[in-house]
Amino acid sequence: MTYYKLIIGGFGFGNLGDEAILAQTLRTLKKGDNAVMLSPYPTKTCILHELPLSNVKQRLRVSSVFSYFRYVIKLHKPTFALIHSCIEILNLGGGNLNSFDKDELYHKLLIYSWANMLSTGIHFGAQTIGPLNKLDYILTKRVLCSAVEQGVIKIIPVRDEMSKGILDKMGIPNKYQKDDAFEFTPKPGTYVPISSTLFGNTPERRGIIKIGVNLKGSIDVYGGNSEAVFDTVYTLCKLLLRRFTNIEIHPIYTSTDERELKLLWRLRDRLDDARVAEIMPLTSADEVKYSISKMDVCIGTRYHFCVFALASDIPCIAVHSGDYQKAKLQGLLLNKYVRVSDLKIVDADSRDALDLYKVISFLYPIISYKGGVDNDYLPLRL
Repeated sequence: MTYYKLIIGGFGFGNLGDEAILAQTLRTLKKGDNAVMLSPYPTKTCILHELPLSNVKQRLRVSSVFSYFRYVIKLHKPTFALIHSCIEILNLGGGNLNSFDKDELYHKLLIYSWANMLSTGIHFGAQTIGPLNKLDYILTKRVLCSAVEQGVIKIIPVRDEMSKGILDKMGIPNKYQKDDAFEFTPKPGTYVPISSTLFGNTPERRGIIKIGVNLKGSIDVYGGNSEAVFDTVYTLCKLLLRRFTNIEIHPIYTSTDERELKLLWRLRDRLDDARVAEIMPLTSADEVKYSISKMDVCIGTRYHFCVFALASDIPCIAVHSGDYQKAKLQGLLLNKYVRVSDLKIVDADSRDALDLYKVISFLYPIISYKGGVDNDYLPLRL
C-alpha cells in the first residue's frame, strides 16, 4: 500500500492565497514524500501546479448540514479510503471555517470527523475562523473538541483576534502564527513584463511611482459592501492621480473570478487617465507575487494581495468592508513580521474624502525619493 499526505484547502477556485500556499507546500515537501490533493476541479489544479492527474482527486460536495450527517452515517467510500491510507492530513489555507461558505465548512468538518474515527493526525496552516452562526458554532465545536480529545488535532494556528476568541471560547488550543503565504517565493525565472503606459515605464525606471491595485469580486458574499469598497479604491486612485504627476496605476488581476476582472475594467474606465496601465492577465501566484514586487505601493482589497505586498516590503493600503475582512487585515498588525508603518487599513463603510487624503500621506517619503511632483494647487473635490 502507498502512503501519502492528504492535502485539503480552498484551492481549485483560482484563489490567490490558497493556490500560493499549495504551490509552496508542494515545493517544500521532502524528496520521496507523496501527496494527494482534494480539489473541486482536479483538471484545473493539475494544470496550474503541473501535477499528474493521479495526485488530485475530486473533492466531495457537502452543501448542507444534512449532507454532512448523511455522509457521517453512510460513508463516502472513495474519500474515506483516501483518509484511511494517508499518514497525515495537511489543512492548508485558512479562511473557510465560517458560515459564509457552507460547502467548504461542512466538507472540512466531515474530513475532521473521519480523521477522528481513523486516528489520522491533522496539521493546520494559519486559520481565520468565524463568523459562525449558532448551529455551525455548535457543530464546529463538537467536531474540533472531539478531535482534540483524541489527539488528532494538537493545536490550531490562528492569524487574528476573532479566530483566537472563538477557539478560546470552545476550549481549543491555539496560537498566533503568520499566514503561510508569507513564505511563498516565485519559481526562479518567473518574469512578467510590466505594462507600458504613457511614460514607457520599466520596472527599474526612477521617477515613476508604480501603484498596484486589486479589487476582490466576492466581498458581498462575506458580508461586506462591494460598492463601498469600489468607491473607496476609486477615490484613492483619483486623489493620487490628481495630487502627483508621476503616478502610474497598474490594475492587477489575481483570480479567475470574472467579477474581479469586471471591477478592474470598471475602475480603469472610470479613472479615464493615460497613466492607468492595461490590466495584466496573470495566471499563477508566481506571476502575481513577481508583479507585486515590482510596485512601489499597493492598494488592495484581497487579503493575500496585501500579504504578498507586505512580504515584499511594499507599503500597502488595505481597503475592507465587513467584520470578516476587517478581522483578517487587522490580524496582520498583531505580528512582528509586518512593519505597522507599511500598512494602512481603510474601512470603506465609514469613508470620508478628507480622511482618505490623510491615509495617502504615508506615501510622501516614497514620492519624495522618486522625485515626485506635488500638484498642490489642484482642488480636492473629485
